[in-house]
Amino acid sequence: MDNLGIVIIAVVVGGIVYYQFKKRVDIQLNEEVVDTELSMDDVVSFFKMQKLEQKRHIPFMANGDCVKFRKLFHAPYPKAKEGYCSLMIGVYDENTQEIIVSKLIHAKSLDNKIIEAFGNENLIVLN
Repeated sequence: MDNLGIVIIAVVVGGIVYYQFKKRVDIQLNEEVVDTELSMDDVVSFFKMQKLEQKRHIPFMANGDCVKFRKLFHAPYPKAKEGYCSLMIGVYDENTQEIIVSKLIHAKSLDNKIIEAFGNENLIVLN
């Protein structure tokens, strides 16, 4: 798949995830505190443990400290942890148009691969 295709998929999924948040759907959000640096390898391992079907399940990461995302949750969004960075990871199911897996991780820091992946964005789609 060329870069344009990846960008189009990212924009579509990003819009759908944002729409889900905008509807203020009630998403089961599991929390975890990591007292060390969170690495991209940790994130990839989490997604590998899920039973994901290609072209149906779309993994994503979001800036857990983004005020826009915090306000869009139906249930009270967990409070920020002082001295920690927050990262939301999840899986969007294209067939049901729902976020089927979501986890909010509070880590002491994020590794450079995660930081570079976000660039200036608050939500990215992984493939």
